[in-house]
Amino acid sequence: MFRERTPAAAQTRINNIAFFLGLLSLGFSAGCARDVAQFSAWQPAASHLPGVARLAVLPLDGEPAVAKLAQASIAARVHEAQLYTLVDGSRVGRAPAKSALAGNSIPAMNAGRQLGADAVLVASIEFQEANGSPYGAKAIEIGDTVLVAAVAYQVLDVRTGAVLADGEAKETFRGEFNEEESGATSSSKVAAQLVREASKKTAEQLVPSRQTREVELAGALMGKGAGAVRAGNRLAKQGKWQRAITQWQTAVNENPECHAAHYNLGLAQESQGNLMQAKQHYQQALAIEQEELYAEASQRAEQLAQQAARLSFQLASRNRPRPAIPAWPQTVAAPAGSHPATPVAYPRTTVPQMPYAPAGQPARP
Repeated sequence: MFRERTPAAAQTRINNIAFFLGLLSLGFSAGCARDVAQFSAWQPAASHLPGVARLAVLPLDGEPAVAKLAQASIAARVHEAQLYTLVDGSRVGRAPAKSALAGNSIPAMNAGRQLGADAVLVASIEFQEANGSPYGAKAIEIGDTVLVAAVAYQVLDVRTGAVLADGEAKETFRGEFNEEESGATSSSKVAAQLVREASKKTAEQLVPSRQTREVELAGALMGKGAGAVRAGNRLAKQGKWQRAITQWQTAVNENPECHAAHYNLGLAQESQGNLMQAKQHYQQALAIEQEELYAEASQRAEQLAQQAARLSFQLASRNRPRPAIPAWPQTVAAPAGSHPATPVAYPRTTVPQMPYAPAGQPARP
């Protein structure tokens, strides 16, 4: 016996079918149900310092307390990377950095020679407005506070005075300061954090560093291998990439056309630094499904592969033998007619027997 359907019931049935078809189409797209995961990967230094084994970070030019924090933060990051032997430059005054950034490298060269360094990092730090002017220059402030910590630096060869690297690093805060000094966004805490981050960025232009990357995982709602893809995604979000690989490989075994699994396997290989394997998986995913996410990942793997040789050299250099401290003159005179010809000689200091280590960290022989 057939029951007559009312127009409302018929429309409900149509809506249900449309909803089911929508889910079905999403199940075949990696653009659906995507999760985000993180992994840590090495990033090569932007600058190479040829012939430098010992590096001294001299006191920065700037407000004393701020400059001291910035120097300690830069030194800590350079020490952590272990690419160069870090020489303690804290005993030098701030005048060499100011002179060097103004065009007179003689004081910084003399300081570096007496410290037994191959090169010195000289820098300045200041707080700025969003437009680059000194902070507080505006008489009236409208909207959220914008505070920028800016570090400008040079690395000088103490033998020749040549600039081996230069650049700047900035960190910005936008928002309102907490009037309570104990608050997380009190002006003093925000300023200190900006200095640390800008200093960290400065050091990471000179030494390789591990960077946390956030990546988008591809998902599948249904079809062969979909369950394994989802299981792998859950593991990757927890940082369990090796176990996630097992699940995604299972998905590929069940369904060789599972482009989401191929793409996610590429991410896993990228997280381990296997860039060629990562690119192969991304291209396999692209061959199955033309997804923008897959194309971007393939291009990223290509770019990272081009950086791999530079990164490998920098990481290998971390364990290279260190040459003996060169026996060059302890001071150098300024050329006649430029700056005063009198050599700038600092009190002779004993070359440290152990590299400088930030407080709480052991020195490296």
